Amino acid sequence: MRNGIYGLFADVKEFFNQGMNGILTILIICMLLIIGYNYKISSDIKDLRRNQESNQAEIIKEIGNNRKKIHYRYLNLTKSLEDINNVEINTRDGSVLRHK
Repeated sequence: MRNGIYGLFADVKEFFNQGMNGILTILIICMLLIIGYNYKISSDIKDLRRNQESNQAEIIKEIGNNRKKIHYRYLNLTKSLEDINNVEINTRDGSVLRHK
């Protein structure tokens, strides 16, 4: 058993002592690390894009909800102006219609 483990280490040491084998192994390890990081970064970018789309949908929904709230905010002010000037004010788009 002792001979087997020491023999394995001796073979590995001999493999790395040869110039080209060591350089080639280091290059392969570096390439694998670069490919791994590249895959991780691309998956993170995909996740960020998905989150951005969902956040954008939430923002659009909130804008729609706020438009409905704004419609009723100036209810008393518009009612008094409507009565005084005999007009109808649409608070959603700001249009003013005169009554005949």
